[in-house]
Amino acid sequence: MTIYIITGGPNSGKTSVLNKLQELNYLIIDESAKTIIKNELLKTKSEIFPPNTKEKRLEFQKEIILDQFKQLTPNNQNIIIMDRFFIDSIAYLILEDININKLDKKLLEKITQFIKNNKIIIIHLELLDKKYFINTEIRIENYEFAKTIDKITYNLYIKYGFNPIIISKELSIKERTNKIIKIINSKI
Repeated sequence: MTIYIITGGPNSGKTSVLNKLQELNYLIIDESAKTIIKNELLKTKSEIFPPNTKEKRLEFQKEIILDQFKQLTPNNQNIIIMDRFFIDSIAYLILEDININKLDKKLLEKITQFIKNNKIIIIHLELLDKKYFINTEIRIENYEFAKTIDKITYNLYIKYGFNPIIISKELSIKERTNKIIKIINSKI
């Protein structure tokens, strides 16, 4: 099994590219954070979400990582494309000045073992220009935040030993999708 991680900051076009890949019948594992936030917004319409304290944000990122593991349970697919990865959650913790060692040590070890035991290809979509930046009910970050988390995430993947393949922001959604398909076909 090969896992392709589509990463990049908010407003890098991940959702658009992943939707195109899904239309082409690739198995896509949705971004856990989006699902969790949507569910929380439905449950707690009056409460602030995402969490507004460091402790709650730590728990939120932990919940995201656990959900990602759950979605990655063994299956008989040769190719899985995943919207973000454990490293992205760690990047958010770093940005929010939350010590990643506060994550459960067993969970950090599980992440390390998963990375060692699986073929993982990182595809980093460059952040689109500010004129394309839009907020949604679940995207509350501003463009400066998006640029910062994009840089932290990219550098963290390198720190974890990955060599992210960069997909240019200059390409259209169709061109980006086709480039990812070429990458997948070249690795088979």
